[in-house]
Amino acid sequence: MNITTERLNIRNIRATDFDDMYEYMSDEDVMKYESNSFSRESLETFLDEVIPSNRFFALILKKTNKMIGHIYVGKTNPEKFNEYNVGYILNPKYHKQGYCTEAVKVLCKYAFDVLHAHRLTAKCNPENVASWRVMEKAGFVKEGLLRSKVALRNDFIGNPIHTDELIYGMLREDIK
Repeated sequence: MNITTERLNIRNIRATDFDDMYEYMSDEDVMKYESNSFSRESLETFLDEVIPSNRFFALILKKTNKMIGHIYVGKTNPEKFNEYNVGYILNPKYHKQGYCTEAVKVLCKYAFDVLHAHRLTAKCNPENVASWRVMEKAGFVKEGLLRSKVALRNDFIGNPIHTDELIYGMLREDIK
């Protein structure tokens, strides 16, 4: 898959993206709303799993050919609902420049036009203001707050730390 926007080339993630991905996925601040930050070894394992899936896409800045983040578009269960989940992580050096919104908009159109999605969902921690702003700018509609839904981290003795999760949805007619 190759999609071009005004400033980005979007394509499937490759093993050669490792160094650019490691730059932001090893950063604890970037990953605070996700799982733990990645070591070199855990990122290698992650790439071995996601490259064959064809659900993770690299965001390549046209003017420098640098990977500045990635986006995920994957079918949810049950498959017969034809719903896809959208997620993204962007290198903080490229925040607040509209790159993520640009990528999300075009990938949503791709999900509806090529994957024939009926509906899209996107979720984030309510404290992750930048993420839910991207969702809203891309045309997602806030559908609710799932209380104490997610446990991506544990406390110092191993107990899960549950956090709330915002859920957004999009139908074809919501595309901006």
